Amino acid sequence: MSDAIKRRALCLGFGAFALGARDTLASQQTPRSQSSFAFGTTVRVRAIAADGRTAETACAAALSAIHRVERLMSLYDAGSEISRLNRHGRLVRPDPWTVTVLRQAQAHAASSGGAFDVTVQPLWQLFQRHAGHGGLPSEDDVAAVRSLVGWRGLQVNEAESRLARAGMAVTLNGIAQGFAADRACEAMRAVGAVAGLVDAGELASIGRAPAGEPWSVALQVPHHGREELISLDACVATSADGPSHFSADRRHHHIFDPNSGWSPTALSAVSVVAATATQADAWSTAIMVGGDRLARLALARRAVQRVWLVDKQGRATWLA
Repeated sequence: MSDAIKRRALCLGFGAFALGARDTLASQQTPRSQSSFAFGTTVRVRAIAADGRTAETACAAALSAIHRVERLMSLYDAGSEISRLNRHGRLVRPDPWTVTVLRQAQAHAASSGGAFDVTVQPLWQLFQRHAGHGGLPSEDDVAAVRSLVGWRGLQVNEAESRLARAGMAVTLNGIAQGFAADRACEAMRAVGAVAGLVDAGELASIGRAPAGEPWSVALQVPHHGREELISLDACVATSADGPSHFSADRRHHHIFDPNSGWSPTALSAVSVVAATATQADAWSTAIMVGGDRLARLALARRAVQRVWLVDKQGRATWLA
């Protein structure tokens, strides 16, 4: 069996993986691993190449790509492009990667019927303020802030990206980690890696694990201590109610339904397997909101490959 990566939903929706490889490798396959801190957690990369120097270079290139995404898109960096967009309502000549992510976010908003919406950040800010006082906002509070949410109010182009109304704000926590994983894989390929694995909060892979087997991922059932082991030739992302929540029962958490302004209640976690980590990341968030119906629609459209749904009682169902 190929080595397993344990997928856990952690703070702010980021994941952690135990990256591993076989001890016995073919002579032409030299693995190297590196880790760093980004997106509020430890990110890890593993590259396999014809020699150790190339593998080390590939790891370094992958981590550099991850850190570039973080510098552009972190809400915890006041100088990031997304922080500046939120602060000023406009961003002149954004970085091409920022434009790409924002455009992909808008495309996922349209294809998910608005279930994926990066303009929900004012809702998170509202709930975070009330959590600081040990409570929840009122229906009126949520309704007032809900008026600031709407993906069509985000205008994106290379010259300038703009928010339509004062008080609007963007979060890319539901797509940036997947985008970072994809860019890290590209960076590894560009310097000669023949295979590799990236944990940038969501998981992406290139090639296969040593001995030609698929990479293996252990998906965890939130709060219930069970795992589901799957083989992976693509990318996987997980959204869950546990990483950042505003009530002890996890009824109120960091994922918001843009239509209601409240957290969706049907599911505890969603894992999505897709061709890219960006797709998997965005769709896992969207399906947390849209549930089984949206999962089946995404599968029918071949936007995703597989979906793992976990309800609030810990019952897990695969859709493919």
